[in-house]
Amino acid sequence: VAMSDYIFFMSDVILCQSIVRRFQSIQLARRMKDEIHRKRNDAAASIQSAFRRHVAMNYYAFFLSDIIMCQSIARRFQSIQLFRRKKLETHQRQNVAAVAIQATFRRHMAMSDYIFAVSDIILCQTIARRFLSMQRARKLRSDLTQQNAAATMIQSSFRRY
Repeated sequence: VAMSDYIFFMSDVILCQSIVRRFQSIQLARRMKDEIHRKRNDAAASIQSAFRRHVAMNYYAFFLSDIIMCQSIARRFQSIQLFRRKKLETHQRQNVAAVAIQATFRRHMAMSDYIFAVSDIILCQTIARRFLSMQRARKLRSDLTQQNAAATMIQSSFRRY
């Protein structure tokens, strides 16, 4: 009986150990499965994170290139507008300068024409005055000559008497 009790006791102990070991192995399997699941989740999260980072970087690169392209187009447009404005201002300044040069040249020509006309008039007046004064001088000489002749005649007549 003691032997059978011992055998039953041992079989109960072995059964308990088996149940405990089974329980421990199930717990270990669950922990390992949870660990594998956690590692897979971490790996998946890491892969997703890397993929999202890659997508975000590509989106950022395209977005940045679009912004740079827009800035380039805007700056080109602004520089063309500035160039046209400067060209127009230069053209206007050249027109103003050309008008000023033309006005100065016309004033110079008018002044030269006026000076030449005045000098011609003065020359004509000088010639006319010289001519008139020479006529007057001739007349005065002829009058003086006549007066001298008349005085000579009067003197000779007086002396003859």
